[in-house]
Amino acid sequence: MDILRDLVRNLAVIVLLAGFAEMLLPNSDMRRYVKLVMGLFVLITVLNPVVTLLEKQQLNFEVSAWQYSVGNEALDTILRKSEELKSTNAREALEEYRRRVERQIQALVELIPGVEKVEARVEVEENRDLVTFGSLRAVYLTVETPTAGGEREVQESKESGMVRKIPPVKIEIGKKTRDEKEISSHQRLEAEIISTVANFYGLRPEQVKVTIKIS
Repeated sequence: MDILRDLVRNLAVIVLLAGFAEMLLPNSDMRRYVKLVMGLFVLITVLNPVVTLLEKQQLNFEVSAWQYSVGNEALDTILRKSEELKSTNAREALEEYRRRVERQIQALVELIPGVEKVEARVEVEENRDLVTFGSLRAVYLTVETPTAGGEREVQESKESGMVRKIPPVKIEIGKKTRDEKEISSHQRLEAEIISTVANFYGLRPEQVKVTIKIS
């Protein structure tokens, strides 16, 4: 009601002013401009309450939005779940990274002559507070090489029906036996594997552990 009363009063004042202006001005083209200006005043007077009402409604909506709050308990729950989800994602990403590095190392070592099969296991830095997070700490390799001599397989005796083990046969080649040559060959293979992996991943040689098995 107050808005309507103010609107009627303002319109009455504008109409009176327009009437006085027309009486004071002579009959000329100025009257058209006066009527135009008065018409604009009337339009502004009518629209002003509408604009004010819309602004109040928008302000009430904005205030209501700012007044919305989450309880401390609910906020703590949200933050805790967020941290748990972040930690879970980090662990899963680290496990996937570890598996990919292990497969990459296996493929790399299998390219070395004399290697038949490789099993790799790596240790990575899991402390996210350190700058070395995710870096390799140690590499453990189990390498299988083809049989090149040594102890023969157990054979079954047809005559006695008993299983007996044939002792290793040593063949003299110069001053070294075949067993000694195999040990030397395995040592060279181990050194080559350690050097290849350490250089490729920027590790120290003592961080690469190799176990060689004869398949």
